[in-house]
Amino acid sequence: MATVKLKQNGFNKTISNRVIVDIIEEIISAYPFTFVAQEKIRQKIEKLAELFWVKDGEGNYILVNDNYSKRFGLKPSQIEGKSEDSFIPAFLINFYDALNKYMLESGNTIILEGIPLKGITAAEDYQMIEVPLIDVEGKLAAVVGVGQKTELTKEEKYSDVIYSAVLNLVKSFPKALALVDTKGIIKQANRKFCKLFSDKIPDFKNFHFTNVLPAEIIEMVERFLNSNSYD
Repeated sequence: MATVKLKQNGFNKTISNRVIVDIIEEIISAYPFTFVAQEKIRQKIEKLAELFWVKDGEGNYILVNDNYSKRFGLKPSQIEGKSEDSFIPAFLINFYDALNKYMLESGNTIILEGIPLKGITAAEDYQMIEVPLIDVEGKLAAVVGVGQKTELTKEEKYSDVIYSAVLNLVKSFPKALALVDTKGIIKQANRKFCKLFSDKIPDFKNFHFTNVLPAEIIEMVERFLNSNSYD
């Protein structure tokens, strides 16, 4: 589920990578860019693991790094100079317009979590942070965007550790064993399980169980799932 958080203009406390904070401060000082300044910043953002983009006040991309453009299956040169409306789903255009209006009127940083981008799946594990640059006339001059991985809570980290341990247990189990999620997708299967049903496919991960198991076993599994039984 996509959520929106509104923050007072304090992006330095929101962004985990301090190098990015320095880059944003450099952009604030140098904007509007000269060609030399823009290329200097480009070299820095290309070294980032995070997604990074800069839009002008009209929503046109000025600068994006390769990690961001690859999300659309494009190169930076294919995005820069174009409107953000070309890359976000049509049903989100009004939503983004409202966010831009909010940034202009408040000067606040916005965090978007799980917001989908055109051509790619919803980035549910990313925070999309947008920092407004307001000029001396009170106009929205530019927006600096950062896409960083969402930090897990202690509970989520603990859950990930347990899940990883379960996957390893399945892999090393002495008898044929597979782990299937509630949607019927095989998340892990050991060698004995794979050999039991196919000599040609060494790994059934991400297969649906109905594409692997014999018809009579499929029927038993489906009956069990539909019964909501834990026996």
